[in-house]
Amino acid sequence: MGLREPKGRNDHPRILDYHRSVSSWLYKHRPVAPYCASFVYYVYKSAGVKVTKVPNPARAREWFLVSSRTVMTQQTLRGNRRMMAMPQKGDVVGYYFQRGLNAISHIEILERVDLEEGYLYAIGANTSGSQAYNTVNRDGDGVYYVRRSIKSFYKIANVLSP
Repeated sequence: MGLREPKGRNDHPRILDYHRSVSSWLYKHRPVAPYCASFVYYVYKSAGVKVTKVPNPARAREWFLVSSRTVMTQQTLRGNRRMMAMPQKGDVVGYYFQRGLNAISHIEILERVDLEEGYLYAIGANTSGSQAYNTVNRDGDGVYYVRRSIKSFYKIANVLSP
């Protein structure tokens, strides 16, 4: 949403602002590290939201360590939907990549979930806008508002409430 990497190598100047919001070391680190989680932290910090219990906000998996913050998983999605708590705007969405990583390694900010339609809508950084509805790209070229299949996420968590 307004940021596109000129060469697709984490090379937009604003990406350094995202990393600077997390740490000065990350800001100076080269090559520039993936920035999806730093973007999420930057957005919350810019909005005056204090994120707690996230030891390293530059790592996507760190946002999902506190199990009591989990709002939805693929397992709860398969259960009784009438009894399920729905995620809220501003929750974080984690995506799990098995090939080589075996961990949550991409994060986005949730806008909404539409169970009837079968999609979730989110704002993601270091991702791709093309074909976002059927794939999650963790090495993309910018910040996009994306529509993703409800089957693509691993976990949704509420990091805004204590």
